[in-house]
Amino acid sequence: LLDRLIVHLVRFNGGLRVLLGLLRLGSAHLGGGHAGVELVLLGTHLAVLGIQICLFALQLALNNSPETFEHNQRKLLQYVSPEQRGATEVFLTAQGRRMKSANASVHMLPEAVETRAGTMQVSVRGNVRQFIGDKLTSMRKKCWIVKFTYRNSRLWLETMQEADCKRPFEPMKPTGEI
Repeated sequence: LLDRLIVHLVRFNGGLRVLLGLLRLGSAHLGGGHAGVELVLLGTHLAVLGIQICLFALQLALNNSPETFEHNQRKLLQYVSPEQRGATEVFLTAQGRRMKSANASVHMLPEAVETRAGTMQVSVRGNVRQFIGDKLTSMRKKCWIVKFTYRNSRLWLETMQEADCKRPFEPMKPTGEI
């Protein structure tokens, strides 16, 4: 219950103060108001929140068809940092045009997630299936790195890059960057 409440309040308010207040309440239930307990709880909740936001962003970016693309693009751009929004929109628009002209769709099924809280990065490995019309044309394992930044009391999506699955926090090449 406390976890759900924290996630909803952070989404609603976007404020870290609310989260810290609830964590103090949670640490009191654990028998301590110690800063160490609060930091562990804060780190855990931020890691879970980062994973949830990462998977949501990847679903918007990588689960697309000609019918869903424009909606997913608009929704994803709401989370992209203002400094990256223009380049991201250009990249996504070009991708959408290619998908529409080929009647293509793509779907990612996440399998594994790793986090690096210190650098605000999440790595996701999964199967990417590509279709032309209703025919499956390819299915490959791919990895993505999603990096966040925290500015002006808000968590922003900074970059989303294809990664080397053997080294999940190392980008492959700039062509897979969103």
